[in-house]
Amino acid sequence: MVPSKLKICLTLCQVFTPEAMKRCDQMSIVIAQSSMVSLQLGHGLGLYLEIFSYTDMRNIDTAWARSQQPGKAERANNLFRSMVQAYEGGNSSLRPNVVAVNAVMNACAYTSGDVMAQNRAMEIAHKRFRELESSTYGSPDQVTYGTFLKVCANQMPDCSTRQQIIEVVFKKCVRDGQVGNLVLQQLKAMGPANLYRRLVGREMEDEIRIEDLPSEWWRNVVEGKWRRRRQY
Repeated sequence: MVPSKLKICLTLCQVFTPEAMKRCDQMSIVIAQSSMVSLQLGHGLGLYLEIFSYTDMRNIDTAWARSQQPGKAERANNLFRSMVQAYEGGNSSLRPNVVAVNAVMNACAYTSGDVMAQNRAMEIAHKRFRELESSTYGSPDQVTYGTFLKVCANQMPDCSTRQQIIEVVFKKCVRDGQVGNLVLQQLKAMGPANLYRRLVGREMEDEIRIEDLPSEWWRNVVEGKWRRRRQY
């Protein structure tokens, strides 16, 4: 039985925070106008939504990322996996792409909890990153790289291991031509100054634009609305 718009709104209200609920009416309208595929949302919730398009799935994944719910990295990841399974099962409207992966990574970056929760968030982000690198539905963009650095900043202690990961990720970012403003901002925020200097060749205090860097570093960067348009 297909839930009414009211039932969908009530279901969302049980899951998301007030901030996320501000978008509930909009989402219910989009959902009511789409075609059906049934997916389970999260672990142990016993809730099913009739989610009908890639855009709807991405919006709900993003709502998880912005919520204050515990375990949101795991929940966002479960929703992404359901999207992939539905697509591989023949629902072409749910083809994943880099935007969906970035939403999961964002949930990982802002997951709170104990060391186990932090380790799990890192594990999910790393798995999504590696799978995206070899996938047929997209490749990492500057948001992927910047958000993965944010995951490292929030979920790892400041140590030599974290610095090694930062260096590896940044070199991959350079290789892919995805050194955008978000990546530079995250590098500055994470530090340390000597690592930033070694990777970028500038001081952290310098005000630089990506155009000040070698063009090969940012050759594939697409900013703002043009980036969003190219995802579809």
